Amino acid sequence: MRNKSTKRYSYTGHDSRESKFIHKNFNKTASYNTNFSGATFENTAFIGAKFKFCSFYESKFLNCYIRGALFRGANLQSCVFKDCIVSASVFDRCKFKGVRFEGCKIVSSSKIEEFLPVSCFEDTEILSAYPGIGEFDPKLIDMVEALR
Repeated sequence: MRNKSTKRYSYTGHDSRESKFIHKNFNKTASYNTNFSGATFENTAFIGAKFKFCSFYESKFLNCYIRGALFRGANLQSCVFKDCIVSASVFDRCKFKGVRFEGCKIVSSSKIEEFLPVSCFEDTEILSAYPGIGEFDPKLIDMVEALR
C-alpha cells in the first residue's frame, strides 16, 4: 500500500469522527489535534506515523500494523485493538481508560503492559524485545533465506 503523497492522511485540527479508514496507509504521516473519535481503522498500516494530541475515543483498530508509531497525549479511552501487531511504538502521556487489546502481538512498545492492568489484554502476546534468531526453527530460517 503506497500513498501517492506521503502526507495524504496527515491531519491538523481535522474532524474525522466516525470515519472509516479501510486498507489505508498512514505510513510516515503526522496528525495533530485531530478528532478520530469513533473511527474504524481496518487493515491499515501506521509505520512511523505520528499522532500528537489526537482523540481516538471509542475507535477500533482491526488487523492493523502499527510499527514505530508515536501516540503522544492521545485519548485512547475505550479503544479496541483487535488482531493488531504493535511494534516499537511509543504511547506517551496517553489516556488509556477502558482500552482493550484482543488477539494482538505487542513487541518492544514502551512497556505498555506497565501502564495497563492485565484485564486489558485478551489473548495478547507481549514481548519486551524481538526474539533472537536462536528461538526460531532452523527450517523456518532456511525457508526465509531461500525466499530472499
